[in-house]
Amino acid sequence: MNLQSIEAEAYSMFELAKSVLMLYNTTMTTYERLPLAALEIGLFALNIHNYCSPNWYSRTYSTYVSWIENLCVDVGVNALRMLNEQWEDTLTPTEAVQMALRASRPGDSSVKRTSAELVLSCLIYSQSLTSADITAGINLCREQDDEMLERACSAVENASAQGGIQPELLFRISREWHYLHEEKRKREEGEGVNNEVANEQEQASPTITLNNSHARAEAQSVYITPEQFVQEQMHLQAQEMLGRQLPRNNGQDQFTWIYPQYIGPLHHCPLPQQAVHSRRIPNIGSYSIPYSNFPEELNLSEIPRYLQNCYRVGMRALEGLTLPMPDDRPEVKYAMSPPSSEDIRWMCALSASLGPTCLKNFCKVVYNAVTSPFLLHDLALEAARHFALYNPAQLASHLRSPSVSPIVQKAMAMYTELVHHDLVFLSPLRHADFVDLLRRTRSAFCMAPGGMARFNEILEVIRKTYPKKRELWQLIMNGLSKA
Repeated sequence: MNLQSIEAEAYSMFELAKSVLMLYNTTMTTYERLPLAALEIGLFALNIHNYCSPNWYSRTYSTYVSWIENLCVDVGVNALRMLNEQWEDTLTPTEAVQMALRASRPGDSSVKRTSAELVLSCLIYSQSLTSADITAGINLCREQDDEMLERACSAVENASAQGGIQPELLFRISREWHYLHEEKRKREEGEGVNNEVANEQEQASPTITLNNSHARAEAQSVYITPEQFVQEQMHLQAQEMLGRQLPRNNGQDQFTWIYPQYIGPLHHCPLPQQAVHSRRIPNIGSYSIPYSNFPEELNLSEIPRYLQNCYRVGMRALEGLTLPMPDDRPEVKYAMSPPSSEDIRWMCALSASLGPTCLKNFCKVVYNAVTSPFLLHDLALEAARHFALYNPAQLASHLRSPSVSPIVQKAMAMYTELVHHDLVFLSPLRHADFVDLLRRTRSAFCMAPGGMARFNEILEVIRKTYPKKRELWQLIMNGLSKA
């Protein structure tokens, strides 16, 4: 049988499918399975048509597919269920996802859930889908429930093992895992509150009354969750360290904890922002913790499962930024806010909340993933602050630690490259921006031993390169004096 006869058979079957559907529409028969029969015949016709087109998996449009999509939208749940069982041998993942997304738009809850199930069966082929389709599919699954969102995240992560998933999309999956963790934590806290209230009601005696002050003391001594107990202990330790009373956060943001909560054994106690920014911290050496006290290995089993997934996928996304060929365009290479910069900062805070070992691993990967001197500068400071355990006295030493020092050195090198690049194309209109760049460069060089001597060498190069540009040199000196 030649291909021409096969194509003719596919056309005949497709016409039969349209005739069956027309019969249903014209006679208004009560036999509701006729549209499903038409869909079954149409899928069979498309399957035959695919046999004649070896490259059907890369097609962008087909009249067969368009007709099947319209029919699925009209029929609804039953058609989507049939499609979910048969699409893999007939449709491309993109076609199936787009059918599911279009069918879910009317807003019927049963159709939306069935569409989400169809999307889930397609997400295992995420490397063949566009980022827009994957994002829309994840949003649809998120609208259903946490269990379906978890399945969607797992499907995309498993597909990323074969490559082809953009780092930006993996960062999104990492944030979804974090969202699931927060939702679970809220549910557990809500259950804890309900149980606590129920126990208090059972144990309450109608003949005993407490005065207001005693009642408030009792209320403050009740810890709803272990996390709240840990934070209360950290608050008390901070009071002892500072030798004064710190305000409590009683529903109002009197102070905020600088970074996410530390997950795992309590190796330190974070200080509130007032304490960190205070110029007078008595006995600061009495609570400094040596860098050697950090655990070299972190037992991941102590981290909640969703946070494990969050960190794992986020680090895979970060590693993905090192794989593409570097973009040497200056506006990209030296960008102040490169793509995924906010996701990278978020991963830095997440890594710190999971422990020093995770933060060390983050520092190793981010060194190869980032070329922007501005972002490297910020990440070095953030990492050093985390490693310093919120102790300002240790910040300088951690900037020179084996984990942070390479980031500092790369930031200095990239700043130097950017300064020399801007010197080549410098115009009077950009003098103010160039002075601001030098101020940032000096700030980065101050983080390394002997950095100011190296920065002065850069200034000497500028002075020799533009010996007749006295106005520029004067602007530089004035700008550096104000920094």
